[in-house]
Amino acid sequence: MPFLRSEPSNELPELPPSRDVETEEILRQTVRSARALANLKGTAAKMPNQGILVNGIVLQEAFIFGD
Repeated sequence: MPFLRSEPSNELPELPPSRDVETEEILRQTVRSARALANLKGTAAKMPNQGILVNGIVLQEAFIFGD
């Protein structure tokens, strides 16, 4: 099926969701994720060239999904 800018994608779910998506487990994971990102941001701020970190992630992804 071709992409048509004039027509909405009907495969997307309706918003807002019909059920509660903010469960206790999701909220706990959100806090853990925010803490991990803050830790990464603090560590990256200490690096003289933050591009090295980003390039390493891209190279690792290319290696994993290359074959």
